[in-house]
Amino acid sequence: MQTTKTRYRSLAPVVLLGLLLLTPASGSADEALEKVLQNRVDQVKKDPEALKAAMAKGREAAGFCVLCHGETGNSTRPEVPHLAGQNPVYLLDQLERFADGRRDDYIMSPLAKKLTPDEKLSLVVYYANQQRSSEFVSGTDPALLVRGREIFEKNCVSCHGDDGRGKAGYAYIAALPEKYIAGTLTRFREPNGQRANALMAAAASNLSNEDIDALAAYLSNLR
Repeated sequence: MQTTKTRYRSLAPVVLLGLLLLTPASGSADEALEKVLQNRVDQVKKDPEALKAAMAKGREAAGFCVLCHGETGNSTRPEVPHLAGQNPVYLLDQLERFADGRRDDYIMSPLAKKLTPDEKLSLVVYYANQQRSSEFVSGTDPALLVRGREIFEKNCVSCHGDDGRGKAGYAYIAALPEKYIAGTLTRFREPNGQRANALMAAAASNLSNEDIDALAAYLSNLR
């Protein structure tokens, strides 16, 4: 019988690349589904033994993500997102979308379909309990940060909150690498099949390159 450890080892290349694509700044999960996912997360959180087991299993799975995301889900590359501290309902929703075809990717879709519900839940609980680092903080040009804040308050606060930490089905977008944020916003603005989200596409559609640079700088400095 194939052990959990063996199964994860066989998925290692997929996990390393696949989790890289679990980018933040997506819309909320459908309300009914969000409640289901939130309940699954809450059931683990309120049971100390279940939480301990989930953390251990999640740590084992996350071991294959170290090359890109670091040992605790803090990215080691400026073009790769931090997963540490990410809202577990958001991450779980993304895995479910890859698994059932609502979101399609040649790397993430096969991965999500192979993971059991328990494995997916453990992985997102583990990352949610890691502290996000301040690595890859951008420069602090005052004018750029002021412009970025204005854009953020106009376009992002209603979903991602004043602190950029999101809630439930919305992503935690503060303190991410500046290069990663700029690249993600550009992909939403100029759809190429990698990211498809009507809410984010609408929000990014009128952003100029300068707007994106300012917003990315502000968010990377937001704590």
